[in-house]
Amino acid sequence: MSCRAESAAASRLPAELLAEIFGRICWKGFTPHFDDIELPSDSDTEDSEESQPNSMIATFKTEIARVAHAPLLVVSHVCTAWRAVAVGTPSFWCDITLDTTLFDTPSHIETATQLLALQLARSGASLITMDLSELSDDPFPSCVLDMLMNNMERCRSLACSMPSFNAICPNPEQLHRLRSLWIHTAVSDEESREPLRLLPHLTCFTTPGYRLVDNLAYLPIGNLERFYSRPALAPEMPEVLSFVHNLPQGALLHLEIWLYEDPQLWTMLAFQTTIAAIGSFYIQFVNEFELLEAQIALATIITHLTLPNLERLEVESDNYPSVPVIWPHSEFLALSARSGFDAHLRELEIYEVQLTETQLLECLSELHALERLAISDHQLVDDGGVDQLLITDGLFSKLSHTPGSLCLVPRFSSLGCQTLLRFDDNAFLALAVSRLQECDDLKNGGIFGIDLSWLPGSERKIDHVVLKKIQDLKISTGRRFTFDLAEAESLWVS
Repeated sequence: MSCRAESAAASRLPAELLAEIFGRICWKGFTPHFDDIELPSDSDTEDSEESQPNSMIATFKTEIARVAHAPLLVVSHVCTAWRAVAVGTPSFWCDITLDTTLFDTPSHIETATQLLALQLARSGASLITMDLSELSDDPFPSCVLDMLMNNMERCRSLACSMPSFNAICPNPEQLHRLRSLWIHTAVSDEESREPLRLLPHLTCFTTPGYRLVDNLAYLPIGNLERFYSRPALAPEMPEVLSFVHNLPQGALLHLEIWLYEDPQLWTMLAFQTTIAAIGSFYIQFVNEFELLEAQIALATIITHLTLPNLERLEVESDNYPSVPVIWPHSEFLALSARSGFDAHLRELEIYEVQLTETQLLECLSELHALERLAISDHQLVDDGGVDQLLITDGLFSKLSHTPGSLCLVPRFSSLGCQTLLRFDDNAFLALAVSRLQECDDLKNGGIFGIDLSWLPGSERKIDHVVLKKIQDLKISTGRRFTFDLAEAESLWVS
């Protein structure tokens, strides 16, 4: 088939199908961050750009491609029909991401503002999202801020610094469509937080942890469904925890906690016991820290909380695998008892937590409502880590359902494992078969899934007979059984 014939065939595709295809392949984050791309050599640099560092050139080219929506421009040149869909579908042009690098020279300002105006026009009357990554001291030009201000009434999600927020939102009470706000940088004493009070429809708020408590006092907390802190400092945690009882029932709370002090600091802080109605709780430890510090911090936090509505708990370590978080076993059991986890905790994701099989089984015996469990073996790495085998034949056997006996975790439907693959493949197959048989006995049409991801250096093939039985099981259960096997390294926090 000739190129002309292929083009003619492509142009005959229905506009709705083209829009679906373009929407899948021309996504928002299509360009890499400049740290991830190869910088041009000096010989490749044009004369007009010689005065700029290579990193700045690479960053501008990356960011201008993002504003221009380069993939959409590529497909728009195939034929008239494709161009009509690419340019004429407002939803493709609703994600606005601006970095101050776009406006570092007069020529860059001219190019970027023209493209921004074009993008805003092509987005029509659709709701828009804005991400203004102001990571330097250079503010956005007034012409850009004016352009954004004129479109704020249709903004549904905004990420920016507080100065930018005040510049483009002079009348915050008009932002009745704004649902998500991410303040990138800490607010200084000179900057007003008062506009935050005027956002009654806000459902998601992300704030830097520094001076976190100051920001909390200004939030319309009653409607928040998601609250993110990035990151909070240890001395602020007593006030932060005492404040979270104001979050609505079922809300998500994500706390990044900056560990940097003497671990004993946590024992000296004046915490009060707080009852919070949140539905999801993510605890993430960041910065350089040691095993003992993370252990004491996590134990202190859960000791002073009661969570009677919690459905999902996840703990992460930014230093994993070098520094996993040691499981605060007795503190968790106490939290579970006073919060009634046996009736409502459905998901426990602790890939980056170190605990023993005995501790895990004791916890699971108290979590009758649990549906999803995510755990990991651990291994030594160059700069630390621990050597621990948790995912074994014995664990699979104890998680299996035995007819006529009480079942550990009766609602269990999903198991995630980062594993060294040191188990008999027939053991995890037996687990799946037993759980699916339990669903058949109860006639509830339930599902069961296992996600296995091997840790670095532990890859091996699953027994071919077991794999064949897994495929047969998928078919015979009408796809009620799912099984995935992948490399964990891409999922690893390194």
